[in-house]
Amino acid sequence: MQFTKIHLGILFVFGLFVSSCSEDKICSPDQSLTVVNSNITTNADSSTFYIYTDIVINAPKEEVWNVLTNWEKMGDWSTSFIGLTGDIRDEGQIVAHYLLGTDTLHFPHALHFVDGEEFGWADPIAFAPQITDNHLFKLEAISDCQTRFIQTDEFTGENPQFPLPALSAQTQEGYNLFNSQLKKEVED
Repeated sequence: MQFTKIHLGILFVFGLFVSSCSEDKICSPDQSLTVVNSNITTNADSSTFYIYTDIVINAPKEEVWNVLTNWEKMGDWSTSFIGLTGDIRDEGQIVAHYLLGTDTLHFPHALHFVDGEEFGWADPIAFAPQITDNHLFKLEAISDCQTRFIQTDEFTGENPQFPLPALSAQTQEGYNLFNSQLKKEVED
C-alpha cells in the first residue's frame, strides 16, 4: 500500500495523539490501604505519651499541602485547629489558633517548617507549662493521586490538672476529627 502525504500526515498526528495519551498517567487510588490509623503509646515509666494518627487522602501531595496551609480558609472547614499567623518559615515565631467550643485559643510557638513536607512545634503547653508538646503535621506521597497525612504529638512532663493519659486521649480524638475534616475538604 502506498501512503500519500495526507495519509502520512494523519498517521503522524494520530501517533502524536496516542503518545500524548499514553504519557498522561491515569492514577487509581489504592483501595487496599488502611484509610485511618490511630494509636497512643507510652514509654516504660509513663512520663512520655506518643500520639500517632494518619489518614489516606485521595489527592496529590501538593493539593493536600495547599489546603492544609491555606491558613485564612482553614477555619471554614476545621472545627478545631483554625490556622497560624506570624512568621511562617522554619524557626519563625507564630501563633497557632484553636477553637474550643465557643472560645478561640491562641498558642505561641517557634515553628518547624519544611515547605511542602511538614510543620510543627516543640514547646511547653501554654495552659500546662510543665508539659512539653512536640506536635507535627506531615505529608507523605503514596502515589501521584494519594497522600498519607500524618499528625503526631509527644507529651512529656507532669501536671496534676492535666494527666498525660487523659490529655493524650482527648488530643487523639481531636486529631482524628481534624484529619477526617481535611480529607473531606481536599476530596470534595
